[in-house]
Amino acid sequence: MITIVEASFTGDFDVEESISRCQLAFLDAHCHDFDESGEEHKLDHTVLFKKYVSMIENKIEKAMKMKIPQFQMEEFLDKLKEREKEVREQ
Repeated sequence: MITIVEASFTGDFDVEESISRCQLAFLDAHCHDFDESGEEHKLDHTVLFKKYVSMIENKIEKAMKMKIPQFQMEEFLDKLKEREKEVREQ
């Protein structure tokens, strides 16, 4: 399944551009939530991080379902966890 995902996104500039646009919009919308005070790990940052991860996962899942209709993000994430060492080595 991981190889299928890699092959599905390799050179897919539409998906990359779509994700990039989402990232920039998210950054623009939330850049004011960060300051240079040095204070880290605010609860607000955790909430924003979860929101960001969810947004990106949803974008990827939507794109994958267009290419592989039976794609399931939960199953994919489980496979990644099972093969974490192998994935990190690549």
